[in-house]
Amino acid sequence: MQILSPYILRKKTETGELFFNSKNNHSCFITNDLLDAVENDLVVKGQYENYLSKYNYFQEENEFEKTIEYVRNTEMETLEFTILTHGDCNFRCKYCYEKFENIKMSEETEAAIVEFTEKLLAESMFKYMHVSWFGGEPLLGLKTIKNLSEKFMTICSQNGLDYSASITTNGYLLNERIIHQLILGYSVSSFQITLDGDEESHNFQRVLHNGKGSYSKILENIRCLQNSNLNFCCNLRFNISKENFNNVKIFLESDGESFKHDKRFRFFFIT
Repeated sequence: MQILSPYILRKKTETGELFFNSKNNHSCFITNDLLDAVENDLVVKGQYENYLSKYNYFQEENEFEKTIEYVRNTEMETLEFTILTHGDCNFRCKYCYEKFENIKMSEETEAAIVEFTEKLLAESMFKYMHVSWFGGEPLLGLKTIKNLSEKFMTICSQNGLDYSASITTNGYLLNERIIHQLILGYSVSSFQITLDGDEESHNFQRVLHNGKGSYSKILENIRCLQNSNLNFCCNLRFNISKENFNNVKIFLESDGESFKHDKRFRFFFIT
């Protein structure tokens, strides 16, 4: 089979493998059954390769230049990146399918991202740039957030773009110092934090890597965020099942009551 492009991001799960083509923003999920069939059936293998070829998943000549050209010819006002700052997570949630690796972003990768950004902005007519910090747990890679944020803000200033950022975090490391650092220093204006109901249900589902509960620390940090006079939006996400439905209700009527009256906070319920 042809060689996949280095611009393809791959993530294995228990049921298959997710592919993301950063050259054209195309993504697909290949199940384990299909991957097995590709190995053992020449017809299926041919169909699989044709599909990947159709959406430019294989290596090509002048790939970087073609990607720049694609972006240049696409009418977009906002350049958006989702950046995984760290491969590990300090949680081991019972419903999580991820297999974490204790890998931080290298300086070489950071430099490559900055170079890619500079070329995109030089060749395109973007007005805004937005970065979503993700993980693993992105705050384990706070140094990367610092390094890249400073570079991105400088590049945007030089090119006349407005810069903003958001972060999806479990909230455990989000203390007062880091809150101010993210919002005031790195232009993070939006947070997404998950709480799975009250302390009982949350600590049953969302445990630290050592098996201990995380609820009280997260709630303390969210209240620290609330008690600040900073401008931000915080989406509190709840994973709801029949097992924790009543626990979510208890949270909303107790610890969560104060957030209902703060316009900076919004609730999202995922079933």
